[in-house]
Amino acid sequence: MQKERRVAPEDAHGWKQIERTRFHDLWDALPSLTVLAALPGWGRTEWMRACRERLRSRGVESIWLTAADATAALSATERAVGVVFVDDAVDDRHASLWNAIAAAAAEEGARIVVSTIDTPTADLASDLRVLDERDLRFTPDEISELIERNGVPLGTDTRDDLSIHLRGCPGLVRRQLERLHVRRGERVWASLAFTFERSVLDPLLRPERSDDSTFLGLLRRGTAFRRFSVSLVADRGTASAADDEAQFERLAALPLGSADVCDETGDRDFVWSTAAWRAIDDLADPAERVRQRERALRRTADAGRVTTGLLTLLELGRVAEADDLVFDQYRRFLLFTDGPTQERLLADGSAIAGHPSLQLLAGELRLRTRGANPQTVRDAALCLEAFAPPASATPFDRFRLQCRRAMAAAYAGRRATAVSHLERIADSLDATHGSPLRRDADTHRAVADRVAADLFLAFWAAVQTDRHDLALAFVRVMREYGDPSDAVTRIDRLTAMTEDDFAGLRSLAADGARPAPLEFSHAAALVLIEEGDDREALERTHPLAARVRPAPTRSAADALLLLSRALVAPEHLDRSLIEATVSLSADFWDDGRPSTFIAFAAVVGYLAVGRIDDARALIAGAREQDWFLRTAAALIALADGRESEATRTLERAPDTGIPRLDVVSGVVTAAALARSGLRAAAAARLDAVWHAQPSPRLLRFALRFLRADAFSALRTAADQSRTPGIAEVIAASADDRRPPGGPLVPTVSPVEREILALQRRGVGNADIAAIRGVSHNTIRTQIRLLYRKLGVTSRAEAVAVAERLSLLDDAAP
Repeated sequence: MQKERRVAPEDAHGWKQIERTRFHDLWDALPSLTVLAALPGWGRTEWMRACRERLRSRGVESIWLTAADATAALSATERAVGVVFVDDAVDDRHASLWNAIAAAAAEEGARIVVSTIDTPTADLASDLRVLDERDLRFTPDEISELIERNGVPLGTDTRDDLSIHLRGCPGLVRRQLERLHVRRGERVWASLAFTFERSVLDPLLRPERSDDSTFLGLLRRGTAFRRFSVSLVADRGTASAADDEAQFERLAALPLGSADVCDETGDRDFVWSTAAWRAIDDLADPAERVRQRERALRRTADAGRVTTGLLTLLELGRVAEADDLVFDQYRRFLLFTDGPTQERLLADGSAIAGHPSLQLLAGELRLRTRGANPQTVRDAALCLEAFAPPASATPFDRFRLQCRRAMAAAYAGRRATAVSHLERIADSLDATHGSPLRRDADTHRAVADRVAADLFLAFWAAVQTDRHDLALAFVRVMREYGDPSDAVTRIDRLTAMTEDDFAGLRSLAADGARPAPLEFSHAAALVLIEEGDDREALERTHPLAARVRPAPTRSAADALLLLSRALVAPEHLDRSLIEATVSLSADFWDDGRPSTFIAFAAVVGYLAVGRIDDARALIAGAREQDWFLRTAAALIALADGRESEATRTLERAPDTGIPRLDVVSGVVTAAALARSGLRAAAAARLDAVWHAQPSPRLLRFALRFLRADAFSALRTAADQSRTPGIAEVIAASADDRRPPGGPLVPTVSPVEREILALQRRGVGNADIAAIRGVSHNTIRTQIRLLYRKLGVTSRAEAVAVAERLSLLDDAAP
């Protein structure tokens, strides 16, 4: 027979309680001392009453005392045997009552239960159990049981609010359920209202509340800070820090905020929620609130928490000071600006208008949370002008302003302007010309620190504008001047690891050893491709692909995603992703052209899936001729069977000084020579590549760009190489995935085939137009589009390519 479940009774207001069965074991086996340390509303007294009722049902005697009469009763020489309940003990743990409790708990067979606010930090008894808000809160199952027992109508979202947003606080859960019951399920507290936050804070912050409580003291001092750690709020000149530490963990259980870690210092923080912070403001005297924030600002600065102070300055209306602070420590704010500060910066753009450092920072935060938008571009253009250095600027000040101008220009989509500032920055750091900036940095540690931090802004702009040569130059200076003990320097060195891996600098070991670590590098997939580990390389692209959409100010990351997947898993490279990435980049820059790195990666992707027409169209008419576009053109020519053109395209280009790129250029050139039958020249070119960069890893990576037929031709030519290591790498890469061999055949329409057949017969354009019954201008347009599709510039080349690709086999003679 199933045992009948005992149901808790109703209270005087008709509210049906539940029996909290998860506490049964605790009630049945009480230690010598149990302390319920929790704020009002967390059911301390209800817990004790339920415990007493359960003990009474088992014949256990108990005594119920209040704080007022507990000291005398516990100190009595003759005391009734059983369990002693002390309700609402004084807040001060060092008062006489606690001495009496400790003495009573030491008696043989004693069992005492105390309700209080503070958590004991020292053992009051040899057998002690402490429960706080985390233990007393309602679990989701208990909330569901309350809802069912009282017939409360509500939706799924409201149920989540009760257990998550209210953190299961028994008093607040009950109030919410009672109101929902009366209002038939209508939500009482909107997500950003501060009704219940105020209901919790109001009694705790009243002046008449005892100041003896360590926990309440911690809570009150914390109201001066939007986020705080124990060290920030500890009473100076006292030994309270250890006591505060013991109470600090409880804060995260309150429905007033959340636990966090300060990225800047590593401190464990408590962060007030937006609603709780509003409630604190509402409850405080305005003048006193200003004084609190000013004291908090000083303590924050003394603690070295630079970024935490920004929000306080903004709340105090000291916007000019806030702008100066952000200018001086801009890189730190890029790294460590927290959620509440971000919320404030983005809430009201008019408040920070005319303050360029704040506007530039807000633009970056807006990009992170909302993506690219016209406001960011407009603000960046204004900042670009605002950061113009005055004629009297020192070399150091001019450098700092140019770094910000380069970043602002990149945000505004002004590619040429950004590059112009980047080149000036590089010139100012050129040690061969007696750089005054370097002299200052070599002499003054503070200048060196700022140079290293501000150079990140230029480094970022260089990467976005595809000037990786400048990016690497800036990285070298950042490493030279950065302080290894500084958190910003350590993070920037990890960030620079991506650029190192993109450039292949960590892959130059002659024995082919894998560089470590890889977990911090967004270019890790390229390193894994160097050893044929395609599966792991694909895995490393997932974090880059996890973003909702490409971003114009993350072009290097978007290009790395396209390139890595094109080389190892083109089936995972959606055509719409390629087109969206290219289009977004082109729309962002003022010259209407996409990032050349993105264009190169897109060409590799198109070739990998046989879409040579799309590849040709992408780079047709490109004005710039940097490494990316030259190499893209050479790969298209090689796929077309135009080996001589591929060779000419790459041999005209100087070395970039970037090992990975130079090795790829050399290998593609060698493959074109091999496909032309110039095996000795191909072998000599491979030897030259190896002599310049004797890296088996980079050579194997470069071979991945070759289609099967080009790889086969190069492998044969390599037999004439004088470098044994080359043959070993080619043999090791024989089974690596690569695009299929043979020239890619463009899609030619029947009309275009007819035009090609007529051209082969020598028919002129006017006669072709007459034969086809169209105007001369129409035929000229059709021919121009046909030539672009074939990658040629003349009638003779068009006919030659058409015959080589067998496009005219079924055409009329």
